[in-house]
Order: sequence, then C-alpha cells, then structure tokens
Amino acid sequence: MTTPLTVFYSDDFIVENPPLETLEKPRLVADRILSDRAGTVLLVAPTPATRDELLRIHEAEWVDAIATGEPSDIANEVFSWSPSYATSVFASTGAVRDAVSHALAHGAAGALSAGLHHARAELGAGYCTFNGLALGALAAIDAGAATVGILDVDAHNGGGTFSILGSNPQVRFADVSVNSYDRWSPTADRHHRVTVDSADEYLEAVEEALAHLEGVDLVIHNAGMDPHEGCGTGGKHGINNAVLAEREALVAQWLQRTGTPAAFALAGGYRGSGLDLDGIVDLHMLTVDAFAGLGR
Repeated sequence: MTTPLTVFYSDDFIVENPPLETLEKPRLVADRILSDRAGTVLLVAPTPATRDELLRIHEAEWVDAIATGEPSDIANEVFSWSPSYATSVFASTGAVRDAVSHALAHGAAGALSAGLHHARAELGAGYCTFNGLALGALAAIDAGAATVGILDVDAHNGGGTFSILGSNPQVRFADVSVNSYDRWSPTADRHHRVTVDSADEYLEAVEEALAHLEGVDLVIHNAGMDPHEGCGTGGKHGINNAVLAEREALVAQWLQRTGTPAAFALAGGYRGSGLDLDGIVDLHMLTVDAFAGLGR
C-alpha cells in the first residue's frame, strides 16, 4: 500500500479578509485535499518558524517588525500588519522547513506555503515576507545534505532567495521565469537562471533547469502557477493548464528517475481575467498529485 504524501498546513496560514490569494488559497487547497485526496495525501500541522531560526536568514529589525507590528512602517511594506498576519507567516515559513525535513527522511513532502522567494534579509518584497526556501535549504544542510537544489518555476525570478543564499557553495539554483521581476545575475556555475520569452520554449527550459540540478541531495520545488496565461500577475500567453500539468509531470519524473528527495511549496498563483480562485486551486493540485505519485 502506498504511503500517503505528507503535506504541511494549518489554518494559522489564513488571514481573515485577506489582501491577496497568498493568505487565502492554502485553505482552499487543503479543503480540496481533504475532500478529494483522502488516503492519498495527509495534512499535518507544521511547527512555526522561531525567531532564532529566522535570524539565520533575516535581519532582527525585520523579524521583530513582523512579530510585533513595530515599527509599523517597516511591517507594512508587505501587507497591512495584524496579529493573524504574523501568525500566518511564522507558520507557513515553518511548514517549508518541516516539509524539507520530512522529504529527506521519506523522499517527498509538501507545504501549502506561498509568498517566499522575493523576501530579502532586511525586508520583505513582492508579496513575500519571510524566505521559507532559504530557511528550508539551511535546514536540509543542517540535516546532512551536502547540496540542495532550489527549482524555482514561479512566473517571477527568485532574487530574494539568491540574495540570501547565492554565495553558499552548498546551494544550487535553477530559476525559470516568464517575467523580469526580481531578476538576478548568476555569479557561479552552480547558478542557472533563464527568463522564457515564448510558451513554446517553456518546457524545454524546465528540462534544462532540472538537468542543472543533477546530483543534488534534495530539491526544493517552488511550484508557482502564475506562469498560467490567465493569471493577472506574471502570466504568459500559451502557458495553460495542459502545459503546467506537463511541467509538474516532468519534475516528478525527473525526481523519480534520479531518486532525489524533494519538497514543494505552492508559490504564486493569482486571479486574472482568465483565472478564478477555483482555477488556481486546480493548478496547485497538479503539484500535489504529481508528488503524491512519488515513492515515499
């Protein structure tokens, strides 16, 4: 009998009257898992990230501003601060760390976390508060991984993650974007970044990114669905449900073939003229289902 895929989530992720899908969609994905994937996917509450953990990747002034709301001018750079917002980002950041730890032990896991890869040491940016990808990578290294690969296929570049970990020789980057936001420049052979101009080039670019990660001990998959052509923030004409389903299948097949442990995070996915919230959940379930098919 196949062991269920463990995915980390709690209702602490959710903020009432959320200003953005990042703070709303995790519950809807969790609801879909509970209703349609019972026995295949197991939801587990994460341990929230601690202040000490976050100080490894962020400056104290930023961490404390989010924890307390003071000074408010810093905290409000990302979203309007509230106690539930602070609870949310500490919980969702910890979920990535927990997913990484579980993946190292069992082969695959996930976190229903979003709003990660633009956050820098000193400040959040681009709807991202704390950089859970960076925290997860360091947790994997602490647990004995010699090399960690970050596969970032969000529509936008992961410049925040690169600013924190780009100089770390144990971290390999593979960043495939369709939008120039938060672009960064490679400075070593372990850095791979490409912005795709045409949907016809997209899947080949993902395959090249995966090849760049060959041999790492763990992959953290920032599985953004905002490249979708209907997305109002970053979408690329011609990248539709079928293309993104093939992308997730490519990732899962590569992980299976190479025997590489992996943890995913939801990352981007936003409403647009051709994409409603139910459609966003459908897209994120492509990742969940692809990872549920991996051996654990």
